[in-house]
Amino acid sequence: MTIHKILPTIVSALILITGCNSVPKESACDEGLTLCGEQCLDIMSDSQNCGRCNNTCTVENGQATCQEGNCKIGSCDLPYHDCDQQYSTGCESNSGTDNNNCGSCDNVCNYDNGVGTCQEGSCLLASCSPPFDNCDDNPETGCETNTDDSLLHCGECLNDCPANHFCDQGGCLPFEDDVLPDQRHD
Repeated sequence: MTIHKILPTIVSALILITGCNSVPKESACDEGLTLCGEQCLDIMSDSQNCGRCNNTCTVENGQATCQEGNCKIGSCDLPYHDCDQQYSTGCESNSGTDNNNCGSCDNVCNYDNGVGTCQEGSCLLASCSPPFDNCDDNPETGCETNTDDSLLHCGECLNDCPANHFCDQGGCLPFEDDVLPDQRHD
């Protein structure tokens, strides 16, 4: 007896002993489903088996979803946002404190001649770069006043130079010999 004649008998015996079946496991599932363990699953949309069995989608500071077999960010936990649109970084931006994404993505806390900060999702003017100051108390205009040469805010806000004086490097100085420099910059 040749090996070719006994091989089918040996394979049949192994199938009976191991309980294996010559039909592939995937064919036990309906079309579009994949057998993962003992369950037929849609690996194109199952966030616990996304794209393949046992591939769990997770997102830092948010919830994941599976779309077309790829893990995606489904939603972010407040106050977090997905500002870089990258699944691998998750919901990376805390919009309550992020100066570049304050309250929402790409809302930068930026002020003319000053430094902004993000607190509880709102931009606040933190400080001014000398010699500038926020003399109108309006954070939207930033640090609008140059206190080095302002007649109304010379050296500091609300320090008005007296008549016949001008502001130079933050100090009120009297005019000399009928020379009237153009010092009013408000």
